[in-house]
Amino acid sequence: MFVMSKDIRKITLDAICAHLKRAGQSKRDFGVTHMGDPYFVYRLEKRTTDPRLSTIQKAWDAVSR
Repeated sequence: MFVMSKDIRKITLDAICAHLKRAGQSKRDFGVTHMGDPYFVYRLEKRTTDPRLSTIQKAWDAVSR
């Protein structure tokens, strides 16, 4: 099993938080709208999940729109 680097997680989380601030969107709304998971950002913050690289890419695709 691949273990997610904390640096990738932190950089992704920072990018998501910046996007949320710009878009005026909640963490839950981001998760529902872009990730299909209302708790995605919360679990990323709490480090209770190791998302796949494809999931990280999906998050980056959402914040770069």
